[in-house]
This record gives sequence, structure tokens and C-alpha cells, in this order.
Amino acid sequence: MFIGLCQHDRLITRIDFEKGNFEWVCLKEICNGLGGISTSQFIDCCLLVGFRGSFMRGMIYNPDEQLVCAANELGEILEQPTGPHSNVQNASSQNFASSFKDLQVVAKELVQHRTGPNLLEVKVRQYSIEHYSINRPPEQYLDILLEQFLRLKNLVIHHIIINTDCKALPISVHNSTHPDPERNYYGNSQLTGRNIINNIVPNNLFEVIGPRLPNLVYFFLSIGLVSPQVINNVVHNTMIECVPNIDTYEYRELLQKIVPLRTQIAYLLINCVMRNDSFWKVIPHGGKREIMIYIQWHTDKTIALHTPPELLLDDWDVSWKRDLLPKLPKDEHGGPVMNFCSVLQFARYALKSVSMPTVPPKSYTNFGEILCVILLKSLDLLGYFTHPPHQKPIGTEESGTSLFAEALSEVSWKYAEQGLLFIELLRTSALSFQPLNPGSPIGNDFIPISPNDPKMLLISRVVSIIPMTLSAGEWGSELVSRDLCAFHVLFKSLYKTLRNLCEIILMVMFLDNRIKLSAADTNILQLFNDLIQRLPFYDNIDTAMGIVMYYVLLHQSPHITNPEEKWASLQLEKKFPRCVNLRGDLSRAYGFWHEAIKVVAKLEKGGAIPGTLYTHFVEADIFLYNSMNSYGIELPARE
Repeated sequence: MFIGLCQHDRLITRIDFEKGNFEWVCLKEICNGLGGISTSQFIDCCLLVGFRGSFMRGMIYNPDEQLVCAANELGEILEQPTGPHSNVQNASSQNFASSFKDLQVVAKELVQHRTGPNLLEVKVRQYSIEHYSINRPPEQYLDILLEQFLRLKNLVIHHIIINTDCKALPISVHNSTHPDPERNYYGNSQLTGRNIINNIVPNNLFEVIGPRLPNLVYFFLSIGLVSPQVINNVVHNTMIECVPNIDTYEYRELLQKIVPLRTQIAYLLINCVMRNDSFWKVIPHGGKREIMIYIQWHTDKTIALHTPPELLLDDWDVSWKRDLLPKLPKDEHGGPVMNFCSVLQFARYALKSVSMPTVPPKSYTNFGEILCVILLKSLDLLGYFTHPPHQKPIGTEESGTSLFAEALSEVSWKYAEQGLLFIELLRTSALSFQPLNPGSPIGNDFIPISPNDPKMLLISRVVSIIPMTLSAGEWGSELVSRDLCAFHVLFKSLYKTLRNLCEIILMVMFLDNRIKLSAADTNILQLFNDLIQRLPFYDNIDTAMGIVMYYVLLHQSPHITNPEEKWASLQLEKKFPRCVNLRGDLSRAYGFWHEAIKVVAKLEKGGAIPGTLYTHFVEADIFLYNSMNSYGIELPARE
């Protein structure tokens, strides 16, 4: 694909400076090997082979030729050959040969239908007739797919390069014999839907990638301060759920429950940009946004996401002059710890958001205030604070903690993120003692993924939230858990959603000019770097702790009474070579579990979770305590 992107006949893929030779591929020979197709058709082939989304699966290939490539990224379609002076005929790379075979399948049909859009339209209609009711109009998805396909092709054909004159231009203009130097390639966008014609140079890059957002958004993307997921949802006005690694019924249920939150996160940014009209350069359909649509991999239905009412999150009085600051826990450097648990002390200091020109908005001037307010606004949006319904004077507001904030206060500050994630898993019913069930049948049956042991399921799932101390390298153990792999898909989705919430709140605060920083006395880049790492839910997550705990509980030796001998009998160091502090990690895992039990008790008392779940937690707690005690693991005192 890259050689088509460069629009040159030959592409050097590797240079061996010691032997003085190089490897290359020839676009002309590749096209000849695919039946003599043109360069434009070659690009169409690559796009169709790598076109993402459930709609393409089964459309282009017969069942026995179904290709894994349909789920690959666009840039991974063509793996490079490895032989010296390689071309299509002598390519020895297995990956390249496989990809080339995939391209041949598409090219054969592409020759018949001439262009990629024609082939795509034919296959979509054919797929609709074969798999759904004949009365179902295939146009429901056809316009969306064609627009996505043409945008991708435009991005390939007209991608931006820097030429020898140090000018950034579309490569199609650079290669043109008579480029128009007066043309404005960054002006207003006019192309939408089927008006995107792949042989016309776009007036604007944003005709290809969607409406332009404020420059600050792209800066935040470039430094990694925000992830692209929400930005893509906003730009394309579409929320797409791709196929998960393990598809379960519980995962599908979780997505339905967190879609309103994800929609609200997207509209936090949309409404902010709409408030700043000077930023929003291109708004389709006369300044009115269409309703955002929701597409899932397992259904042919497109769901319209209702636009939530505009939400102005409250501000908070977190001035460092307050007496609460000395009461905050301290980190290893002696500074105040800012996390979801420590900022609960500011719960009653909400300031009602105002939009009156006579009342200046609240602004924040240092890193501590910024981080504290992001955490408070996130908790507020999630429903951890209460606000009075009666009117108060402008700029003042009473606030307090809800049941969920009271439950979170049972968690110590070192488990703040895990505690919030644990509560949200309970609120969405994603954490239970029930086995997980596959979203699609295995053969003719829905065979549960998980073992049927409520105690083991609860314990392993809860402690898998806690990160484990691992050395660098691969997992290195043959022991895995199918249940935890499936559960990981659930809590990772929720984990990323909560991270997105914090990132978008930060971005909105900058766009609304609520953050006032002085370049004279503040290292701006260092502040951004600190924010990237200090915003919640930054670290990668895995299920290592749950796997180890499950193994420890499953392989107890009741005939061994000596704790040291019983521990040695497990041979954990051999079973889990990357785990460098097994005793300490298991002790931390139980420490979190001990606090999680208090959270569950608080929520059950408030009626937020069913009593049966609480009963299973109590039974699991007794079992886990006795097991850890028998191994001589250091445990917190039981109340």
C-alpha cells in the first residue's frame, strides 16, 4: 500500500550498507501480477482488503476465502518482501505472499466492476439480499460505506507532502504538470457524502478527515494528552464498536449501559466548540449537526444517539489558601496527593457555572488546582455529588456527597483509581459472580466461558483490577485464564471511557479559557507531560494479579500446615517468572479486596446492589482470608 501512497514506480524497502545492496518493490510489476490493473485500481484493492468494519466481512470473499486482513489497519496490508531486489515474482515473505493472494482475490472482481466504489456497492447489495430480508433497503449502510471508502482514497491520493521548496501540498498537486499556485488548499470544505469524487483535489484536508476542530485539539493529540477515540467520534459523527478480542453477552450489555456516558463525553467537546464559533470552521448542513449514530459489530441496526442537553459542569473552589490543603495525604516527595479519594474533601465547595458577562468565570492557575478540578468535575458527571434543587445566588452552590462518593471514601487513597473503577463495574453490573457467556454460539450451544465457582470468579476478577509488579518482557507463563481474558475486555472498555472523560474535561477547560498559565514562570511542556501521566487511568492494565491469585487459591495443599512449606509447594517463581514480588503483590491484592468489601457493604445498605451479590462477597471474603492466612501472607486486621 505504501508504494501506491508514494505514487512512484519503485520503492526501496531495505538497504544493506555492509553488503552494498538493497531490496525494492516495483509497482508496475505488482499491478501486472494482479491482472494488469491500474494504479488507481491497486489503491482500491488495498483499501478493500483492509477496509475495517463488520459490513465488509463476507462481502468480498467466499466463506472459504475469508481473510483476517479485513480487521487490519490500512497501513499493514502489504508486508514488505525480503529477497534482494525483490518484486512480486520472487517475494519470499510469507506475509507478503499471503497479502498478495488476498489482493488477487479482490483484483479479479475489481477488473470486472472497474472501480472500488462500484465493487463495494455491488457486494453490499448482494450481502444484504443474502443475509437479511429482501425488503430491507441496503442503502441504509451503503452511503456511509461509500463515503468512508472515498474519504480514505482521497487521503491516499491527495496526502500532504513537503516538497523541495519547503511547501506543504497534496502529492497530486506536486506531481501535476501545471499546479495552480493560487488555489487555496486549506479553505472552506464543501464536499460531503457521494459528492466526494476521487479524481478531484479537495479544497481542504478537512473534506477528507471531517470538520476542523480547534488547533489546540490537534496539539493535544500530537503530544498524547488526549486519545483519538472521542475526537474521531466527534469528527465523523459516528460511534463505532469494533469486534472485541472475546465477544461476550455481558460485554454487549456493558456497552449499552455506558453509551449514554460516552455520548455525553463527546458532546462536552461538541458543545464547547459550538460555544466558540470562531473555532468551528466547518459545520455541515447549514450549521446544524446531524444526530450521532452508533454502529455495533454484531447487528445490522444503526442506532441514533439522542443529543443530550448541554451540560455546564460546575466549578469548584479549590484555592490553595484553604485549610483543607494540609489535610491532603502526601506523596513520596512531600507534595499533596491528588486522586479521586483525596479530593472528596472539596465536595461541598461547588460553584455554580455561570455564563453572564458581568460575572467572570472561575479560572485555575497551577497544576494542583487543574488536576483537582478535573477529578471533581469527573466525579460530578458520574453522579458522586449532589446539588440542591432550589435557587441560590449566582456563583454559589451547596453540594455534598452521594451514596457512591460515600462508598468511595471507604477506599484508601493508594487504591483511588481502582476503587472508582470497582464501583463503576458494580453500577453497570459488569462485575458479578456469574459465568460469562459468549456473544455468539459455539456450534449450536452457548457454552459459558467461565468456571462455575462464584467465590473464585469474584476474587480473581476483583483483584485483577490491581496492577502487579512485573519485570520487562513477555508474560512467560503457560497459565492464563479464559474468564479473566473475557473480563478484561469489559473493564478495559470502562477504563478507557473514564480516561476519555478526564481528557475531554481537561480539553474543555483549556478551550473555555478556564486555565490561566503564565509562560514566564511555568514550564508549559513539563506541565503537559505531568498531566499526561497524572491524569487517572494512564497505566496499561492486565489481568496478571487475577491469574496468580486464581492459581494460588486453586492449588492449595490442605495436608500442609506450615505456611512456608505450603508457600514453597506452589513453586510460584517457576510458574510466573516475570512476577518479582509475589508475596508483596498478593498482600496488596488482599488489601484492596478488604477495602472493596467495605464498599460493597455500603452500596448494599444503600440499595445500589442486590443482596445476593453482597452475600457472595461475604462468603468469598471468608474463603480468601483463610487461604491467604494459611500461606503466611501479611494481611490487614479484620474488623
